Amino acid sequence: MPTKSILKIYDSYLRKLRKKRAELAMFQLTGKLEDRLTKEFASSIYSESAGALIALSNVGKRGEQKIDLAVLQGDFSKDIKRENAAIRAFIEAKYLRNAHKLCLGNAQDELAGSLKDLKRQLWCFDKPEHGGFPVKLSGQRKDIYGLVLASYVRPNDEVDKEKAFLKRIRDLAEECGLTFNDFPDYPWLPLVYEGEVVRVLKRKFTVSLRVGLWRAGQTAKVPAYRVAQA
Repeated sequence: MPTKSILKIYDSYLRKLRKKRAELAMFQLTGKLEDRLTKEFASSIYSESAGALIALSNVGKRGEQKIDLAVLQGDFSKDIKRENAAIRAFIEAKYLRNAHKLCLGNAQDELAGSLKDLKRQLWCFDKPEHGGFPVKLSGQRKDIYGLVLASYVRPNDEVDKEKAFLKRIRDLAEECGLTFNDFPDYPWLPLVYEGEVVRVLKRKFTVSLRVGLWRAGQTAKVPAYRVAQA
C-alpha cells in the first residue's frame, strides 16, 4: 500500500482511542460500541493517509459477505466510478464484552459464538471484485483483517475478574486459529486503557478496553457460500 500500512494506521488508532478514554468508558456502560469504534478506525484510515484512502462500511452485494470496512484507493479526479478505485484492504470488527448495559447481565456466553463467527469471516480473499469494486489487496496474505474490541466493565466494589475474561477470549481464539496480525500463535489484545472510573447513578464503575488486529491462520477455509458460487 503506497500510503501508511494498516498496521501503522492501527497504532495511530490506539493512540486516538486513549485520548478519548473518558468518553468511551462511559459509552461502554451503555451498550455495544462496535459501530462507534469501527467508525473511529475509518476516521484514522482517512486522516493518516491524508485522504489517499477511505473506508466504506458494509460493502457487499446480494449474495456476498457484507464486510464492515473496505479500504479504497484510487483516482476520482476525472470521474467517480467504481472501476476508478480498488479495494486495498478488508476489515471485520468484533466487539467482545463481559457484561451488558450497566453490568446488568453476563455477556460472556456470547464469546464462543462471536469468535467462531469471526473465524468464518477472516478468509483468504481470492475474488477479483467485491461490491462492484475491483479488489487489489496489499500485502502477501490477501486475507481479511479482524478488529477485535474487548470491553471489560465492573462495579468498583466487586471482585476484578478481568484476567479470567481475557484468558477465556485467548483460549477460544486459539481454538479458532486466530492470532494477532502476523504473530504465529498468539491472539494478543493490546491495552488501550484500564482502570478508568465512571461514576453513574450514584455508583462507581471501573472500565478497560483492549483492541487487537487479528487474522485467521494460513489454513483459513473459504466460506461455504463461496464454494457454492464457484
